[in-house]
Amino acid sequence: MRVAPLAVVDYYTPGSIELANAIGVAAAHHDCLLLKNHGIVCFGDSLSQAVDRAGELEETARLCFLLRQEKLRILTQTEQADILRVYRPKA
Repeated sequence: MRVAPLAVVDYYTPGSIELANAIGVAAAHHDCLLLKNHGIVCFGDSLSQAVDRAGELEETARLCFLLRQEKLRILTQTEQADILRVYRPKA
């Protein structure tokens, strides 16, 4: 696979310093990152290579999810509230 080895980054609130730090640590050693409850980040020597890796990772993840009959991990109410606190438009 063009994405191996894959780094799986734990969930952190979007835009948080914790998420940025976790991505920085993982990116130092991996070209493809799966960010729990966020999505993916792929790097390459060219844009084309990064896009190829992203496509392969998306398809592989979809197949694993379906074949393993994985369950969705819905954000907790606390996690949802954290996001709304940061990103809800001010009235």
